Amino acid sequence: MPTPDIIKPGLYPGAGQAKLLDTNQQCFLLQNTRITATQASVAVQLARVKGQAYPFGAAIQVLFSGAPGTFEIDIEASEDDQDATYVSIVTIVAVNSSNAGRASVGFTYPKFIRARVITLTNDVLTTLWVTR
Repeated sequence: MPTPDIIKPGLYPGAGQAKLLDTNQQCFLLQNTRITATQASVAVQLARVKGQAYPFGAAIQVLFSGAPGTFEIDIEASEDDQDATYVSIVTIVAVNSSNAGRASVGFTYPKFIRARVITLTNDVLTTLWVTR
């Protein structure tokens, strides 16, 4: 899966550092990362769509290295890349038998998105990516 060179997966580095994710791109927000409750991933700025017919949203996929146990990952959005202004817009709380889960962001049309782990009971590595 392609990752634009300008986006380095990992934990949220601080305000004003989100990079642009253009249409028809995908990138890792977390890549085999040991993450704990309350930590957030890097953020990306979703490019504004130039045509009316193209979907405004983004798809988010999470894959755990093993059974995550009880978990909640919130996909957060903001109109500016400031830690205090991100709010939850969709939640991932279930995975399939391969420990993969998914969410879509559509009608909210956020400018910036990131993921925040709310709870995660098992010590697993987390990979999370977004497709625009």
